[in-house]
Amino acid sequence: TTLPGTEPCGQPISSGPSPVATDCLFILQAAVGSQTCSPECVCAPTGTLPVKATDALLCLRHSVGDDSVPLQCPCSS
Repeated sequence: TTLPGTEPCGQPISSGPSPVATDCLFILQAAVGSQTCSPECVCAPTGTLPVKATDALLCLRHSVGDDSVPLQCPCSS
């Protein structure tokens, strides 16, 4: 969940209430070095840097409605 005035956790592309599949694909591409996420913390919903493929999987689970997996981006407030 993204709070007003904070970086959109797990949403390097979209701006809606939660990530979409396109965001998750971008995170996967960032994990393998094909994309650059700025700030990098937005692409790390597992809560740790550097961005890993597991961040993309967590994003995808959340994007399909699995709210049991919280997004915990390590962006400073």
